[in-house]
Amino acid sequence: MAKLVGVTCYRVEHLGANYSASTWAQDTDFCQNLHPTATLPTFASEAEYVFLRELREYFMLNMVRASGGRFVMTGRTDDSFWPAFWADGEPGSLDHYGSLYDDGLLHAFPKSASFGRRVIVCQVLLN
Repeated sequence: MAKLVGVTCYRVEHLGANYSASTWAQDTDFCQNLHPTATLPTFASEAEYVFLRELREYFMLNMVRASGGRFVMTGRTDDSFWPAFWADGEPGSLDHYGSLYDDGLLHAFPKSASFGRRVIVCQVLLN
């Protein structure tokens, strides 16, 4: 399923009813194999967030801890919208990547973590 929301074209790949384990790097590679400019998803607006939240699934985001220790959504310049969605206690000091849980809250995890998920969401920014 593909969906255009603002300047972002999202593609949702359903992996089946069972959870399939993967790392952030593996899901990133999956997106880049779909399209050379595709990445894991990000959001910078209410409409984008609502679309992703309403998937009601767990998936990894193109969110990383920057060199200064702050998390950023890669490819986005406006980071004023999404920080309000961190779950309590997130991010931890050892965390490096971000994800969106089925409850609509942001969680972070270490570089080496592998997680089970039923979907991979990819995006292409059209701006």
